[in-house]
Amino acid sequence: MTFLTIIVIGVIIFIMFKAAVSTFYKNTDAIPVLMYHHFDEKQSNSITVPRKAFLEQMEALSKAGYTPITQEQMIAFYYEKAKLPKKPILITIDDGYRSNYEIAYPILKQTGMKATIFTVTSQAGQTPNRLPHFSWKEAKLMSKDGTMEIQSHTNNLHHKEEGLIHKVPALLYSFKDETREQYLERIYTDLYSSRKLIKENVGNQALAISYPFGESDKNVIKMAKKAGFKLGYSISGGLNTKYTDPYKLKRINVPGDWSGKELLDAITP
Repeated sequence: MTFLTIIVIGVIIFIMFKAAVSTFYKNTDAIPVLMYHHFDEKQSNSITVPRKAFLEQMEALSKAGYTPITQEQMIAFYYEKAKLPKKPILITIDDGYRSNYEIAYPILKQTGMKATIFTVTSQAGQTPNRLPHFSWKEAKLMSKDGTMEIQSHTNNLHHKEEGLIHKVPALLYSFKDETREQYLERIYTDLYSSRKLIKENVGNQALAISYPFGESDKNVIKMAKKAGFKLGYSISGGLNTKYTDPYKLKRINVPGDWSGKELLDAITP
């Protein structure tokens, strides 16, 4: 077998694989979940989307016939086998920056779209680094008209601790003098506290969590379930189907330089 023959066979196998994947998604409900973080007037990078680009992306989704769905609909889909709209889209925003209120919120209202914000509850109204976070008052305002859902990104575990080899997400980190039971209780307390704070300050039940840095394990998922969460979001790319673990949901990160067409291409099976 020649080298050229091997290449040709490889290309054929790749094309067949892509066709099989496309057929799979077309024959089952495919749910794209978009992931955003910060918005800016002009700045653009992997996690910062300019105002103009976000408007173009939301208009593209609307014109293409996508229907924004809620966490309640996702829960009903996974736990009750409820039907979703023909072209569902779930828009999520991590961290809780004030730019969500100042830039994303008006654009979502303007285009008739909706989103979920996964907020670090201990940082509401604070500026832990260089970017300020929206206040509870602003969170309640965004939530009141149904444009934004406020969900959890933990209470105070959005950071990393020094491990033996590299830094470890706080959600997965066990301190040296901590027993397994103490670790689990600490994680549970934080997750439950985030739900409690959202309920007290916004009024809704937080039933979905976005894991900081997208990382979780069986212990984290166990504590998330115990704390009352029904859905868990990672940062793994791809589309979700009825076969996806509801505690390991995939998301597509949207960088700031994507056009509306590029966004549609990324979510089309």
